[in-house]
Amino acid sequence: MRIMRSLPGRVNEDIVDHIIDSLQDDPQGLSRFSLVCRYWWTRARRNLFGTIILPYSLDVGDYAIRNTATERRQLFHAILRKYPDIAPLVKNLCLTAVEEPGWDRWLDQHLTPLTYLKHVRCLAISRFWANSLLGIARAAVNTFPALEVLIIEEANLCTWRNGDDEPVSDPSPFLQPLYRTKTLTVLVLSEVISRTDDADIQVEISKLAKGLQAMGELSTLVRLELLGDPETSEAWIPFFPTVKATLQHLAVVINDVVAIEHMPRVLTEQQLQNKIATLYDAISVCSALRSLRIRFDAYPTFVREIMDHQRNRDPQTSPNPLISPYFLTALTAMLSREVEHPSPTSPGSPFPDLEGLEFHLVGSVECLGRCGRAWSALCQVLTAEGRFPRFRRLDIVLEEITSYCAETGVSMAYEAEGRAAEVKTILRAFEEAGVQVVVSVRKMPMVSTPK
Repeated sequence: MRIMRSLPGRVNEDIVDHIIDSLQDDPQGLSRFSLVCRYWWTRARRNLFGTIILPYSLDVGDYAIRNTATERRQLFHAILRKYPDIAPLVKNLCLTAVEEPGWDRWLDQHLTPLTYLKHVRCLAISRFWANSLLGIARAAVNTFPALEVLIIEEANLCTWRNGDDEPVSDPSPFLQPLYRTKTLTVLVLSEVISRTDDADIQVEISKLAKGLQAMGELSTLVRLELLGDPETSEAWIPFFPTVKATLQHLAVVINDVVAIEHMPRVLTEQQLQNKIATLYDAISVCSALRSLRIRFDAYPTFVREIMDHQRNRDPQTSPNPLISPYFLTALTAMLSREVEHPSPTSPGSPFPDLEGLEFHLVGSVECLGRCGRAWSALCQVLTAEGRFPRFRRLDIVLEEITSYCAETGVSMAYEAEGRAAEVKTILRAFEEAGVQVVVSVRKMPMVSTPK
């Protein structure tokens, strides 16, 4: 506050805004600044209450955790009762379970008391158990009429049963829909997990997409992130035509396993190629795409190699995860297609406005090197004159699996910057063509290998 005493009597509002915005992640600093004058208080409140995180806990959970979560919610509601003009300032709301609340509690006790937050634009719900993703989504859009961004992460799907062991139906269809002032522009589904044998991820994702489509919530979707299990991406395949005119940013996941009776099974090469081709074909209709993020996980294949390596007991053999180059060659083939009605600025290009690609890979630098020809072919297509005039950036995030010696407990030496430089060398054709290449490499610990 000594600095404030030395400032002129009236500080330029742009400077004040910049100072307050720089304190976005410092609630105590914002609180102190808000005491300076009425304008600073009014301006600081936007940042203080713009994003609210409310924790929840079961009554039967840990007392200390439950008590802290309850006190925090009670304090928030008390502030709003005293200052009701704060409610319109809450734009981003996160409901997170510090333990594991059930779906009925989310509906009855958590969302309903928040209906006065009618200006919430972004809702994130994390670490919960539910028997219906559609029920969560419907309750969210019914509670917050201005909602535009819905993030569902770490969703544990299970089937609720009553005392007679009969499935409990989703109560959300009985809610009366509110007037919606907005429709969804962003939908993020991350880490959806099946916790019971009769909870099918693909079925639940399909129900969610059909329900949102019926409610008209997909008509303005701009960003769609289907992260976590590949089943989330695959379940959306029939619904890409619904969002093809508006979707600009897409994230999908591919790996080389399939769940058979809830047990992972490694796909054959032909099965993997069919899986990739089907997903790319579905994506190809989204002609408004500006960015595409693909996560390819070679972890299951690497596990198989580790097991073979341990059986051979050959310390001279260094197992490397296998990333099939087909996920690149199939993408190149899709980008090479000629569209029926090309645009004047980019004749024949399926994504005339594509600006960037991001690959999030779980594997190794060596396996990327073995895909050298596939990278070169992709570069030629993306940088061909006139096809993708806006393409300027390629991002590579590599989670490199390493191993350690079980007998000594010593990890293999690892130098992330050096490994990233090796990746950039593999992709130098992109940089030579004027594309910005951004590489991030980090170590992912793996099971032990023999000494």
